[in-house]
Amino acid sequence: MPVRFQPNLKVEKKNPPKGLKKVSFMNKIFIIFLILLVTSLVSKAETGCNMYLRYQPIQNKILKTEYSEYCKIIAVVGDNEILSSVKTELKTGIKKMLGVKPVFNKLKIIFRNGKI
Repeated sequence: MPVRFQPNLKVEKKNPPKGLKKVSFMNKIFIIFLILLVTSLVSKAETGCNMYLRYQPIQNKILKTEYSEYCKIIAVVGDNEILSSVKTELKTGIKKMLGVKPVFNKLKIIFRNGKI
């Protein structure tokens, strides 16, 4: 006997187990928010500065000694906001990498007829 297709089949909905409740949309949003909040608080993100300017201390003692000699005194020509920022960044980097606090000396260059 051939099986005939019966289009009017009734599908019964099964009820969820008694211990589980349906989670509302707002509860789902709240749970996602909590997960994001906890992960952002737990994760260790770097600041923008540390992202590319790590200033790791130099481990090689010979190089550290040699570089320290070069970085004790730094000559600066001029004085403006950009050079001030450069000096601050150099102080930070040299201190963290070499353990030396550099001294900045201002130089005055006198031009005569286009020559120093």
